[in-house]
Amino acid sequence: MDEVKVGALLVMANSNLKGIISERDYTRKVILNNRSSSTTRVSEIMTGNVKTVSPDNTADECLRIMSEHHIRHLPVVDANGVTGILSIMDVVKTILKEKEFIIEQLNHYITDTV
Repeated sequence: MDEVKVGALLVMANSNLKGIISERDYTRKVILNNRSSSTTRVSEIMTGNVKTVSPDNTADECLRIMSEHHIRHLPVVDANGVTGILSIMDVVKTILKEKEFIIEQLNHYITDTV
């Protein structure tokens, strides 16, 4: 994860999503428990019951799911399987851009009507 600068990896078996492992999982379940990285299996520390979203979910819906479940990453899954993964930063940036766009449009509306 450090090598490629990502905070989480999907655990796959063939094309099936089996779990997710995050930096937080590694820290809490390996380092803080004095376990060895070289002998601890991913299956022992991954989160198995993964919350997912579809490509049709909105950024607001994704943020709600992340907040409710205290997670930072959401796999995106469609009928063909996993298509990607969203981070909390992806979602926050998207929502901020949407809000900035709305504010800009309102400012133009106010300026044009005055």
